[in-house]
Amino acid sequence: MRVRALLLALFVVSLLAATPSAIGALDLDMVVWQLSRDYPGAEENDSALPARTVYIKTHDGTSWMSVYDDHPYAVSGPESIRRLIDIYGSQGIGVAAWFVPKGQDIETQLRMAKQVIDTGVTALYADLEPFAGFCNQDCDFLSNLWARVRQERPTARLGVIYDPRTQLWAPSATAKWLRHADEALPMCYWETFAGQPPWDDPAGCVLQSFNDLRTLVPGRNLAFAPMLQGDSSPVAFTAAMDAALAVGATNVSVWRRGVVPMEVWDAIGSYDDGKRPCWVYRTDGCLVKGSSSNAVYLLQGGARFQIADPAAITRMGFSWSSVQAVSDVFISMLPTIPQDGTLLKEEDSPLISVVYSGARFAIPSPDEFQALGLDPLKVRKIPLGALAQVPVIPNDYSRFRELQSVVDYTVIEAQRVGLDEDRLAVLLNSGRSSKSYSIPAGALAQVPPLAEALGDATCDGAVDAVDSLQLLRRIAGLSNLGVCAKALGDVDCSAGVDARDALMILRYVAGLAASGTDGCPAIGGLALTSTTALAEPPPVTPSTSSQTLTR
Repeated sequence: MRVRALLLALFVVSLLAATPSAIGALDLDMVVWQLSRDYPGAEENDSALPARTVYIKTHDGTSWMSVYDDHPYAVSGPESIRRLIDIYGSQGIGVAAWFVPKGQDIETQLRMAKQVIDTGVTALYADLEPFAGFCNQDCDFLSNLWARVRQERPTARLGVIYDPRTQLWAPSATAKWLRHADEALPMCYWETFAGQPPWDDPAGCVLQSFNDLRTLVPGRNLAFAPMLQGDSSPVAFTAAMDAALAVGATNVSVWRRGVVPMEVWDAIGSYDDGKRPCWVYRTDGCLVKGSSSNAVYLLQGGARFQIADPAAITRMGFSWSSVQAVSDVFISMLPTIPQDGTLLKEEDSPLISVVYSGARFAIPSPDEFQALGLDPLKVRKIPLGALAQVPVIPNDYSRFRELQSVVDYTVIEAQRVGLDEDRLAVLLNSGRSSKSYSIPAGALAQVPPLAEALGDATCDGAVDAVDSLQLLRRIAGLSNLGVCAKALGDVDCSAGVDARDALMILRYVAGLAASGTDGCPAIGGLALTSTTALAEPPPVTPSTSSQTLTR
């Protein structure tokens, strides 16, 4: 009884101290499994720990945690959760809840999940693990529970705590659970995953988990908040935080409060997210190399450029001592195409190029550079030959206008398409091409023109069933990508686009007879009129005087 009383006293004291310290933009949350196990820990006072939110385990399957945890404040139902919210909240610490779904009693677990949410916790997290004592072989079945929680509490913040190792995705039904979540919390337990790269590397686990979200939940932008192994070293934990910051995470959590050594708490408390290594921010001029390779890369505009010639490092004014070793996963995640507006020149070459929508455009003279409103101080050097990795063809549906031109162009399937008023309106109504890039005169000569063919309503260089579909969407007044429908969709030459044109295109695709009025060009043949060549851009002739733009 004396031990229990002491633990209770320590717990109360820890919650009645001052406001917790901040750690900057990357906030830390701490996980509590059982109050009797996680208090007092290395530091008995929560106020002395750099934590903003505590994750309290509320239930295990259909049992409240008081069944397993003999602490007086262990969760025994909604009222005990509200009491914890009040206690922690009075010290500026938020409370989120987590639980282990297991068994096949969905209705009871649904009722408990709703009760927890309704107490006012900031979030509810499901701990998803395909092992005995967890959802085991019922993970897929129990994903229906999560779908029900989302349906019946649509505004609740839901998250999934999961094992990020690829081989456990299927037995955990990880993708199904994440489908109904707002937040992904991969368990990066690098010490536990020893001998299993990249999961046994603090940064590698965080980076790979983040990268894998594109596979697990394609098209969704879940908040990424990795759960990090607390019983580790300060160096390892700091490396994991750096990786989380590098991918844009705003918070991480530590598993678990009661096992974190004081030196790790100290490392977290002293973590300054404004003074991290340059690779974390992908700073221009940062030099990095993977942990298992001697290849050195220069970061410019957020992209990597390999320095194949070691002598280039000193030629460009850099130092070998500034090369930073990073996770191989980080190297693989770096794009090869810089961000919009990046200005590049190869070492001492006079030619400067600007990157827009995934493509490079040469700036032929200082006059054009100035006319474009660019800043010479932002020109970045890259190794000789490195510019070749940036394509000359922009992303589809990006929009451009050359200097001294009144014509807008878009790019569709690597071909440039002139835009009249109708075509531009179609693009804008479809949610594309809202931004227009100003580029040097003649720069679009690097993109081949579209040979406009009758029936190619989408201007993609082919006449197919998609053109028929886009015509029908246009006729129905729906958003569509029939950019060239007005000029190329009237395949029967009836001076208008209607369902008959869509039908004739389908007949053409099927190899059936499809003819319009006498004198009407054949479907698939070159159109009588074209807006692609509204103002054909002249070729670019670079001027060597561009060198005066940089220092």
